[in-house]
Amino acid sequence: MKVHHVGYLVADMNNALKEFLNLGYEIEQEVMYDPVRNINICFIRNNGFLIELISPCEGCKLFSGLARRIGNAPYHICYVINTTGGGGNV
Repeated sequence: MKVHHVGYLVADMNNALKEFLNLGYEIEQEVMYDPVRNINICFIRNNGFLIELISPCEGCKLFSGLARRIGNAPYHICYVINTTGGGGNV
C-alpha cells in the first residue's frame, strides 16, 4: 500500500493555487467542478508528491461545515492498494 495523494481542503481555490505554485507545485489536473458534491477540485504535484485541492462551492453541504471547523488544512489521505483481483484507490 502506498500514498496516492493527500486531500487538502481550501476556502479559496485561486488563492490556494497561487500559494502552492509559489512553493514549487505544478498543476497536474486543471480545476474541475464536481456537480455531484458541489466542489471544485484540482490536483497539483511537487517532486512526486500529489495533492488534491478541494474547495466547497456556495451552498455545498458536504464540505462547508468541515471547512468552517478545520479551515485550510489536509483532511484525508488516499492510498493505492493491491488486491488479489487487481488494484484500486481507497
